[in-house]
This record gives sequence, structure tokens and C-alpha cells, in this order.
Amino acid sequence: MKFADLESFRRDMTALAATTRFLADGLGVVTAGARELTPQDAPALVVGAWPGDSPGPPDTTVSQDHSRPASLRNDYLLGLTTLRDERTVAAVVNVDFWRLLMPDDVNRPVAEAIRIAPELIPVHTDGDGGSGPAYSCAMLDSAAAMLPHHVPVTTSRVDGAEVLRVASAVVLDA
Repeated sequence: MKFADLESFRRDMTALAATTRFLADGLGVVTAGARELTPQDAPALVVGAWPGDSPGPPDTTVSQDHSRPASLRNDYLLGLTTLRDERTVAAVVNVDFWRLLMPDDVNRPVAEAIRIAPELIPVHTDGDGGSGPAYSCAMLDSAAAMLPHHVPVTTSRVDGAEVLRVASAVVLDA
């Protein structure tokens, strides 16, 4: 294994280890507002935890939900890689999990989402989920300021969260 591969693996494991605390702090939960962002009639990928009392993801949705058992429709991934073919989902909705990443790693889920979907929808729920670098490195306003140089973006607000919509009609610069 090359050093770069080991470094990438270490970062992935650090993010995965933080997931338990992240969920316990109330972050990453697919709120009612975030559910409204999920396409109901087209395939979608939702990175986030579906509350037990919610209707759950639509039948066309694949989740990356660490609060439920793994299944054919629930991968245990963070959105850094998806194992999906290009343009196989209508949208990728990432509820807070992008906030676990260090600034240098935020581009990975953006590039992956743009590869598999025409739209990426990062959601930043209102809770701060505690403190520490895992919750403060990736902020929606900095992503909103950086990404328009590469891809079309819009910002909005839904109940309980800020939303950034990233269209992937333009390919990110390498």
C-alpha cells in the first residue's frame, strides 16, 4: 500500500469512527425538511439517519444510514465513494455527514455526487452537535462561497436546516 493510500484510509476510518458520536449528538438526522428535498419518484442517494418514527426513505432511495442495519438499500458508507455507476441517481442528499470531513476531504463527496447524479444537496441542520473540529471544518457558507467558481449553486432554507443545491452540469476542475 502506498503512503497516500494509507493516509486516505486513515482519514476514512477517522470519519467513520466519529459517526457514532455524530449521531449521538443529534446530527445527520433526515429531518422533515430534508425529506422534502429527496426525490420521491426517481432514484436518489440519501446520506443521513432516518428517524425511527419517520416514514423512512422512498422505495427509489438508497441510504447511507449508520443508525440502521446494512442492507441492499442501506450502505454503510459516508458518501466519499458510493460504488455506483455514473448518473444512476437523480440527486444525492447529504444531511450533515459532509461536516465530519476535514476541509481537504470535502471535495471527495462533492466529486463523487457529481459523478453519480445531476444534483448534490448538502444539508446543514440547525444543531451544532457539540464542539470540536469534526463539526466546524466544513461549513455551508464556505462551500457556498467556493463552489460557484466551478458549478452552479443555489442556497435556501427548509424547516430546521440550511440547504445548498449544487448542479453538476459543469465538471469540477481537477
